[in-house]
Amino acid sequence: MKPTLKSRVFLIPLLILFFSCKKDSSKIDQNLIYQKLSIEYDINTDITSISASFREEKSNGKLLELSDGSTVTINGKSPKTSGAIYEISEPGNIGSISIVFKDTEGKSYSNILELPSYISLSNKVYVEKSKNMNWTFYGDSLKANEQVDIYLTNYNDDTQSSTISTNTLGTSSVYVPASKLSSLPDGQTKVVVKKIKTITSGNFTSVGGEIEATYTGYNDFISLF
Repeated sequence: MKPTLKSRVFLIPLLILFFSCKKDSSKIDQNLIYQKLSIEYDINTDITSISASFREEKSNGKLLELSDGSTVTINGKSPKTSGAIYEISEPGNIGSISIVFKDTEGKSYSNILELPSYISLSNKVYVEKSKNMNWTFYGDSLKANEQVDIYLTNYNDDTQSSTISTNTLGTSSVYVPASKLSSLPDGQTKVVVKKIKTITSGNFTSVGGEIEATYTGYNDFISLF
């Protein structure tokens, strides 16, 4: 079936939006390229995922597609590209990796990304929604620039969810107020815990960059009542 005039008119704004979301990195001052680098290990899949993306001037700036003459390597390998996101996956917990970005003028920026230490939550079977609680986690207590996120999602309806976080230095538990539980339905609830380290110091251009390193602990289930 041939596309109608109406369908063509509908597609035009989508195409404009798609092509306007990215920009060729050679079109801007190379010192205005903001790097966003990440590494995540998931113990449930035993896979480490690494990615790099580049923005114009700031963290939420226009996404940049690296031009010819500009490259990024992850542990010496050329990553796959997905919509100007450069990514690679490795089996196991690789601990740390090196990402090297070279701009069109030949200047290189090398950064080492290190995973946070192991984390898992203390086992709970039944949790009463009307009570506040402290949820202990195993592994090292929180260091500078680290936080722990707990994601709770109803087993039968993933739109019913809640997130609890802490970045209290030196803590080994997460305070969970009843207000974060009361809106969730009773019954089986999936629990995901992540330790996340975010740093903004590194070998970046003058506009800076950020590194996010995440350790995802074992998934679990609790019964809310």
